[in-house]
Amino acid sequence: MLYSDSDIFALLGNERPGRELIAIEDAALPVTIVRTTVLAQERKEVPLLDEYVLRLIRGGVEDGAELAAFLGLEVPIVEGALAEQARWGNLVLPDGHRSLGLTPLGERVVQDLESVVPVQKDVPVAFDRLTWSVANYRRSDLIQAKDARSAGMYMLPASSKARISMPDVPPQQIAGLVESGSIDIRRSFEVLAVKKVTPSAHLYLPVKMLIYGDSARGETDIAVSIDGILSPEHENRIANRGGALSLGVRVGEPAAPPAIPGEFESVKIKLEDVFELRTDDSSRRTPKGDRGSRHRSGTNARTTLEECVARDIAPGEQPDLLNHALECASERIMIRSSGLRAGVFNSTIANWLDNRLRKGVKVHIGYTQKDGDFIVDDSAVSRLNSLSSRFPNLIVGEFHDDSPNVLLFDNTVVFSTSGWLSYKGIRTGPYRREAGVLVRSKELSDEIFDRNSSSFPDRSQEV
Repeated sequence: MLYSDSDIFALLGNERPGRELIAIEDAALPVTIVRTTVLAQERKEVPLLDEYVLRLIRGGVEDGAELAAFLGLEVPIVEGALAEQARWGNLVLPDGHRSLGLTPLGERVVQDLESVVPVQKDVPVAFDRLTWSVANYRRSDLIQAKDARSAGMYMLPASSKARISMPDVPPQQIAGLVESGSIDIRRSFEVLAVKKVTPSAHLYLPVKMLIYGDSARGETDIAVSIDGILSPEHENRIANRGGALSLGVRVGEPAAPPAIPGEFESVKIKLEDVFELRTDDSSRRTPKGDRGSRHRSGTNARTTLEECVARDIAPGEQPDLLNHALECASERIMIRSSGLRAGVFNSTIANWLDNRLRKGVKVHIGYTQKDGDFIVDDSAVSRLNSLSSRFPNLIVGEFHDDSPNVLLFDNTVVFSTSGWLSYKGIRTGPYRREAGVLVRSKELSDEIFDRNSSSFPDRSQEV
């Protein structure tokens, strides 16, 4: 299941007593695909012919020709079955000193009607280079380093630069993957030893890096969430390597909420009430109990959030609002952002924007670039300019002032202390608890749109 940042804030925001979940970043966990050659034994059902042969030998038949006559088969066919069972160690062939007979293993095979066959097999496994252990990760979930970097992910460190060797891949860990069904091998496959280990591909697993902090004390903890579940092992490894300091992460004082006109401030739903409503909304997806009342409660909460005139926005909600604007706006979109990051203005956002532009939505996007403060990624600028060159209804502006961060779509405007196109990605300054306010008002939206649009380049004269 894919979890949004707002989901993770709701699920894991209170997991650290004395710490506040301040920010969530996309991160990349170093993983190597390792080709292992393992020695194993595999339990296999005994073929029907071999079963009859073993049973007859157990019953006292000691000659291949006699077996063939009893079964009504040609002697070479029976001799082939005898040779195969001898190769598996289930019987001994006559050699002048011994007659045809079952070994102790063959006796057990007849009782169980299964044979244990020694095999040597190549098994690819994922190896987590931060925890330095075999991991249950799907190959399809892993990405290339260049893709992780272009998405602006934090590249989490490996625990060691050493080459992965056989002692690092114990047979018990591979056996655990087999037992869980994570490796496409029959569960009758029992791993006995690892004979060879060959690293074949260095990749990364996208995860969430959670930044917990106490701004008053300047203390910061780093946690890792995989599929919405915290991983203590990864957290401990990061802590042992120096924790937040080793990653260049620190926390600062929380941001002051953006100011809005008094008539909206007086009716605004406060953040604590937004939390409660969002919790009610999420409860409709959980426990089975009284589904009817839960659904009604969730529906009422969602309606309140979607129809209120003004409200604070919850931590982690910024991506949801940006996505909603780019998916649903029908007339206009305006974005003013301190910075422009590739991890936010990615291919998905660009495709949604492309779709709005094709539908004739008027779009203004302005980003602020200031040395040392607001980071602008060249790849994101290139992606934005490419869209602008194709669509005359997209106006792009580069600014160098401290204009507020604004997201405006149709008749809704959202003010935020964090950049709408730069809320993710490695940063030079401290993380802080951001704040934002959403207002639904045509009059205010018109005022904000008119005030800001005049500072954008004029494309009306372009041919």
